[in-house]
Amino acid sequence: MVDKVSRDLSFKLKHLTFLLPVFVAVLIALGISQLSVSVEVSPAVTVPFLLEENGIKEVFINVTFFVGVALLNALLSRFILAKGWVSLLEKIFGFSGGVLTLFFAGVLSTGILQLWRSLFSFVVIYMLIFLIGISIALLIANVFSEEMKNMLFLIYGSVTGCFLGVGIPVFSMILILISLCVIDALFVESGLIKSITDLPYEERISVKVRYSTIEYEIGLGDILYYSMLTSHSMINFGASTAIYSALLILAGCILTVACTTRNAIAGLPIPIGLGVIPMILQLDLLL
Repeated sequence: MVDKVSRDLSFKLKHLTFLLPVFVAVLIALGISQLSVSVEVSPAVTVPFLLEENGIKEVFINVTFFVGVALLNALLSRFILAKGWVSLLEKIFGFSGGVLTLFFAGVLSTGILQLWRSLFSFVVIYMLIFLIGISIALLIANVFSEEMKNMLFLIYGSVTGCFLGVGIPVFSMILILISLCVIDALFVESGLIKSITDLPYEERISVKVRYSTIEYEIGLGDILYYSMLTSHSMINFGASTAIYSALLILAGCILTVACTTRNAIAGLPIPIGLGVIPMILQLDLLL
């Protein structure tokens, strides 16, 4: 009986380990977005209209702009991978994600120093920014191990998602997330995602997690959008709604893996579809 329980527990652990990167991503998003609220950071403009005063027009332009850029990035990444330029794509991800992380850290640091002026705060912030800058340079120089790259891609993707989540208005965000879920599903059905997962192991860029003989891969885009949803929920609806969204994202990831066969499955529709529910239920607060 003990052996059976042990085997069952081991089996469950093997199939839940893939949640670790997602858990880290939403945890980073919760922490950074809460800090943003505490220091009252002004949102960065990541879409044409930060305010949706005239309704449908601004929302349509915001959604078209963001989804268009996201689609262009996805197709460009696919083209680069098809050419076998994986090193170039790693450098692009490392530089762009690292610079956004550095910028967001600088914005947060300004707010923190305004609230807590002390030598200790200054030293900690200086060291953090210095380490981020060094990590960007070393990542571009390709001196890190695969495990270290994996960790940095996870952090950069999470912080970038948080940065985007802070700077998009509510109705635009909901429609952007729904649009991205539809596009993700269409990519899978069209075979575009499968063509990427069929690439040699060393030519795939993703967040990888290994348990025993099992390895899971989670797309950087998935990590980014999970973080974006969580941070947006925190900024606009508060901690309780954000926590519910984060838990539903994790539950959605479990359901996604449960539905996975040998073929690739869209990583956004179920987690994002569930994670956005607490936000939709709170929309009456904004109307």
